[in-house]
Amino acid sequence: MLWMLLHTASADPDVLRPERTEVPIGREDRVIAAARERLGEPYRWEGRGTSRLPGYDCLGILFRSFGSIDGQRWSSYEVNPSQLVAGGKLGRPVPGLDGVLKEDLDVALLQRGDVLYFLWLGYRIPDDPLMTTTLGEYWPWHTAMYVGDGRVLHARPGGVVQEDALEDVVFDALFVTRGPPG
Repeated sequence: MLWMLLHTASADPDVLRPERTEVPIGREDRVIAAARERLGEPYRWEGRGTSRLPGYDCLGILFRSFGSIDGQRWSSYEVNPSQLVAGGKLGRPVPGLDGVLKEDLDVALLQRGDVLYFLWLGYRIPDDPLMTTTLGEYWPWHTAMYVGDGRVLHARPGGVVQEDALEDVVFDALFVTRGPPG
């Protein structure tokens, strides 16, 4: 009986094959898969992938991808980055990556599914800065999802939803949030 549970018959009765087992897919992989379904969609400021707000902006792709996994409506997410971070819906700040200058960034600390807030020194938006140093305050100008191997998935301004090398995105500093595993 145990043998039958562990093996299935093949066309050749002398060949045993293990049964196919399902490998659990983590939350980060599901979120990345949901985002990849939108690759090639056009960038549009305030786009949320709806008939009223077609296309995606950098927050829209995150809201729709995380929302499809977490059961949240895109409109339930805060659009002000400081409040979005404080609310934790896209993860919690990652110690050591919660405001790091580009030249000090250790890419090996990033994990698949991390949300990246790209910061510029002195780039003011009507929100609180996500990082302050002796040089000044840093506000987010763009967001993306880390997909591994030094690559990000984002709605590229003026382009489409696409994957790019992290090094090809312009930023002075980075702020990273990470969701719970599983």
